[in-house]
Amino acid sequence: MAIQLEVSVPYIPPAVDIGPGAFESCRSIEHVIFDRANAMTELPNRLFSLASGLSSITIPAGVTDIRDRVFNGCRSLSLITWEGDDSVDLSDRIDLSGRGAAIPASVNHIGQYAFAMCRLKLVVFAPRSALITLERGVFKDCFGLESFVFPSETTIIEREAFCSCTSLREVDIPAAVEKIEDGAFKNCNSLSSVTFGPGSPLHTIGLCAFQGCSSLRNIDLPGGLQLIDDCAFEGCRSLAKVTGWERVRIRYNAFEGCHPELQPKCLRYNSDESD
Repeated sequence: MAIQLEVSVPYIPPAVDIGPGAFESCRSIEHVIFDRANAMTELPNRLFSLASGLSSITIPAGVTDIRDRVFNGCRSLSLITWEGDDSVDLSDRIDLSGRGAAIPASVNHIGQYAFAMCRLKLVVFAPRSALITLERGVFKDCFGLESFVFPSETTIIEREAFCSCTSLREVDIPAAVEKIEDGAFKNCNSLSSVTFGPGSPLHTIGLCAFQGCSSLRNIDLPGGLQLIDDCAFEGCRSLAKVTGWERVRIRYNAFEGCHPELQPKCLRYNSDESD
């Protein structure tokens, strides 16, 4: 059951056991103070979900697991840091708006929709971050997100991970990523640059993965790519140049609605094949 608070800055003692949804929909909360001796290792499901007034938070140092929808719908949340962590320095990356998240290497799991609809402008993971998967919808509808520094060991970008991040301007996909799932960057209409790490093992770009990325002008695909699924780049109306797709299986409408210069080259739909 959610705690209904009228205070704006609650204090959480070290011995308190906090369950799922404890501060869900507590709209009066602006900041949370955890006792320095707090031994939490995870933030449970929906802990601050829909706490629309929450603007900043310093997470206890021992937290390594952020469960599903912890900050989902925290539309004012613009600054996230970890207690005592200096492995990520945001001082030279955040402008005077102070909007960003510095996520230490100790964090090994971030759940589905954990930061959906937050007000973050920049997200940076510490070097040697062990986070393997960016889960479904994790940053969906973060309309102000402009820059994202990926964990270097990430292998999968799941469905809708960055869907409708309409301010995101460029992404540098780490060399470890093997699959970009359905709708991962759908409707990121400011996205103008997508690059892939050297020797990228990427084999699949999923259904509607980059659909509606209307600012994307060109893309150089990894040499091992095997499948570009249905509507993957549909509606990327500025996309005029694609390289590295010569041996790639291209599905139906993958490049529908792209720049006219690209259309004559989009003729390879293998209707007799299935996944």
